[in-house]
Amino acid sequence: MGCTMNPPRLNSNGVCRITVLDAKALSTSGRVQFVDIRDEASYQSCHIENAIHLDEHSLPHFLAGSDRAIPLIVYCQHGIASVDAAYYLAQQGYETVYSLEGGIENWQKW
Repeated sequence: MGCTMNPPRLNSNGVCRITVLDAKALSTSGRVQFVDIRDEASYQSCHIENAIHLDEHSLPHFLAGSDRAIPLIVYCQHGIASVDAAYYLAQQGYETVYSLEGGIENWQKW
């Protein structure tokens, strides 16, 4: 898994963490996909613009049809569950996967 942050902010399992400010800067490039792993009701109540909702039902379709070269920024509510999800996606061959520090709760503060 690639981590393009300099210096890299790696979690203990090698997942690259990204701050809200860095995620917003990266998103301006247009070549990044936000992945929301919260439950459907939470996603429907609010989510990052253009984020896809990923759950056990949509995961197989996502894995089969998504471009593994596009960087992913995975987020949850507080930035804890997204670490494991990001690790899983990296193990599935995605080249660059980030976990959003503080989750959407932190995103909304900025």
